[in-house]
Amino acid sequence: MSNKIQGAVFFRVRVSLWISLILVAAILALYWQTRTFSYIHYDDPEYVFENVRVQQGLTIENIKWAITTTHFSNWHPLTWISHMLDSELYGNNPGQHHSNNVLLHIINTLLLFNLFRKMTGDILPSALLAGLFAVHPLHIQSIAWISERKDLLCAQFFFLSILSYLKYLEKSTWSRYLLVLIFFSLGLMAKPMIITLPFVLLLLDHWPLQRFGFGFNGTNQVGLPPVIPIFPCSNTSIFLEKIPFLVLSILSAAITFHAQEAGGSVATISQLSLLARAENAIVSYVLYIQKMLWPQQLSVIYPHPGTHPYWLIIISALIFSVLTLLALFYAKKTPFFLVGWLWFVGMLIPVIGIVQVGIQAMADRYTYLPMIGLFLAFSWGLYHFPPFKNKRSLYFSITGSCILLLLSVTTWRELQYWENGVSLFTRAVTITKNNYVAHNNLGYEFVQIFEFDKAKKEFELALQINPNFEIAHLNLGRSLIEEGNIAEGIEHYRSAIKIKPDYADAHNNLGNTLFRLGKNHEAAANYIEALRINPSLTETYNNLGAILVSDDKFDQAIILFQKAISLNPNYLDAKTNLEEVIKAKKIKSQELERPH
Repeated sequence: MSNKIQGAVFFRVRVSLWISLILVAAILALYWQTRTFSYIHYDDPEYVFENVRVQQGLTIENIKWAITTTHFSNWHPLTWISHMLDSELYGNNPGQHHSNNVLLHIINTLLLFNLFRKMTGDILPSALLAGLFAVHPLHIQSIAWISERKDLLCAQFFFLSILSYLKYLEKSTWSRYLLVLIFFSLGLMAKPMIITLPFVLLLLDHWPLQRFGFGFNGTNQVGLPPVIPIFPCSNTSIFLEKIPFLVLSILSAAITFHAQEAGGSVATISQLSLLARAENAIVSYVLYIQKMLWPQQLSVIYPHPGTHPYWLIIISALIFSVLTLLALFYAKKTPFFLVGWLWFVGMLIPVIGIVQVGIQAMADRYTYLPMIGLFLAFSWGLYHFPPFKNKRSLYFSITGSCILLLLSVTTWRELQYWENGVSLFTRAVTITKNNYVAHNNLGYEFVQIFEFDKAKKEFELALQINPNFEIAHLNLGRSLIEEGNIAEGIEHYRSAIKIKPDYADAHNNLGNTLFRLGKNHEAAANYIEALRINPSLTETYNNLGAILVSDDKFDQAIILFQKAISLNPNYLDAKTNLEEVIKAKKIKSQELERPH
């Protein structure tokens, strides 16, 4: 290798290193503040600080649970294990949990930069792509929300899958092919969002890997030597080598659908028609593009409107169609546009709402990986912008830097709302309409800081918007009982159960209230129903045991207290109750043995 070539290689390595350092610095400058942020009482309790398994940290039993459970309507064992590890190391300190999210985002950004630098040989557009990924406001939700650790984890294995795929192309051995499958499997075990990886690999095979034989004048060729894949390198074989990935995707999709359907998260056709889902999907695609270009009015929850105005549906369909036709028309001249557009459209399909899960119309967190497609099309499109031809690197660098600076300012501003739950949900109810979930969550956040009057008002607002929202009935009932309005509180508990008969928390809370009123028989019936629905309610075992003690059913009570302790070995009330009932049983036995 000549000195000139060595110098060029060294220069590229040095530039890449500096770009990597700048990317890390930019992320830290924006997200370092999250180490002082608190938990959000929306998913965070279930994922971290109220999850007994997670709180116990890494144990053999908890790892078994993570692998086998579909708790919270998902199967993602690696996500559970990640949260367990954080709890093992840091306890309940939210700052450390936030910091690990930021660390994962840094790693993902560097992986993305190096992947496209390696695949295309183009350092500057790869840098802009990674910069957009690093600082865009749409990614705040995936980073600043502790519960969205799953986004970051699955993205990391997504990038590692592609990196190992490149290694496989350099030397096509079964071991390298297997490594790609392993990383893909791990990603699916973090979050099934990456079930579209086989499709993404085919896009990359087209551009920039050019395995289908299409060329592009003006871009650097991939710096990979000629390879002989496991299958003969024909167009057919390129598809065939994706079949094992497709099988894993189908398996993951089936497991996920079963878990979410069993958890009651999947909307039925009677609740939301296929036409309404398709209309929302096309509108959401265009709204995602709009928020990519103009990231304002970002909300933690965008409530599903049910139906959209016809004018919005028509305009959205036209925009979507025009962009698709343009991508196809310029496919040979600008393959990055086609690949980027199909990446964006394809990766969003699992969460676009055709299978409606949850109450949201769309969500910023869904864009963490799909938005790479639009960033890709924009970055290479700007790099090949005709007016930049004479001084391409200079003009591109200046323009890209200005864009990233503006986005960083917006991200800094939007990130402030994530400091705590009150500011987050206050923002949500301010910028969205009919957001009954945000009103309910804001009320719950007020409860945590003992602002009960404000909480009650928010719960009532939630029920004004949606009288059939069982969670708001539960929370309002709890608030009314706390202020002494027991009869009305019980009615709201009963309303929650009427709306959702298998609502374990409502049965449990109603049981608690009836127990305090001395209505032990009715309380016990509600506790039993709660445990039938959700056998992991630790406190319910303890409370039902207390009722049995009052009825002198000591043996049954002992079993229940032991069950509560097995679920939570640190449950002091259950331990105390167990000790007392054993003593009471002993005293009772002595009395029976005493001669009369």
